Amino acid sequence: MKTSLRQVITLLVFSLSIPAATLTVSYGDNDGFGTGATTFKNRFVNSASLGDAPFTDVRLIGADFTTFGGPFSPTATLLFGPPVGTITSVLVTLSMAEFGGNLSPLDGPNSIVVDGATVPDTFLNSFLSFANSANPNIDTRSFSLPTSFFSLFADGSINLTGTQISERRNFGIFQVDFLSFEVTTEDGVQGVPEPATMGLLGISHGILGLVKRRQYLKRS
Repeated sequence: MKTSLRQVITLLVFSLSIPAATLTVSYGDNDGFGTGATTFKNRFVNSASLGDAPFTDVRLIGADFTTFGGPFSPTATLLFGPPVGTITSVLVTLSMAEFGGNLSPLDGPNSIVVDGATVPDTFLNSFLSFANSANPNIDTRSFSLPTSFFSLFADGSINLTGTQISERRNFGIFQVDFLSFEVTTEDGVQGVPEPATMGLLGISHGILGLVKRRQYLKRS
């Protein structure tokens, strides 16, 4: 089927007139595991700065140590405002560093919980092989949440209560930098065209006028 110039321009204008937006909310600070933590020479270093989210930038170690022991267990509510339009994707990202070993320091039960719904184990299981004797070995991974989670983000807030990442007893240590959620929306409702779209409409009509004039001159 032959596509006319008018159809091509119409499709282009329509695709550009559907705005998309992305909102990102994080637990943690995404500061590279804290100021002064780049050498990682002291396994008992607390690199958290004043105001940092609890359990981030702090070496989380096994139950045989008491200095910074305990799992990563945030209980915060993250606020980012109700998304505008239809949610099309939610990407969860976690950044952790592992110290001292060639096995993962993580042990169960591990889970990331969003408003009572548990993120599929596939995500945290992807970290099980991230230890490779590097000291530290930093790993940042992302996972696209199933569509069943989208409605949880519609009110502009999520709660992390129930989230826990535990350390393997008597082995290694790990540190969390941040846990983030990136919500992408698309408004499929045709509204008032933006200035750029209006300009494109004007150009397209001008092109169509020139084409029609050329065709008319050829016929005459």
